[in-house]
Amino acid sequence: MECCAIQPWQRSIKPLTTDQRSRVTRKTVVNPTQRYERIMDVLQIRQFNEDKYLKGIGMRIDDQQMITVNARFIAPPEIKYRSSRDGKSEIVERINIGK
Repeated sequence: MECCAIQPWQRSIKPLTTDQRSRVTRKTVVNPTQRYERIMDVLQIRQFNEDKYLKGIGMRIDDQQMITVNARFIAPPEIKYRSSRDGKSEIVERINIGK
């Protein structure tokens, strides 16, 4: 077992290894069903509708169901730059894989 202290805003100079990335992903990815259950658990435990401060400003939380919101896809970015050959023509790169 190893213990290390990370200072606030300390950066890692080296990229993570494949094994490190997979461990981080396993720890951080939450199944949508689990996320929903955690949120609903917090709503039940905190009882927001009994909170005197929220009542004081007239705020009410619907703790029975979540709101469904329509989503949209945003087009991937394009990178435009001038050609190094003639310095006048534009080259457009389309990014298809987010990184």
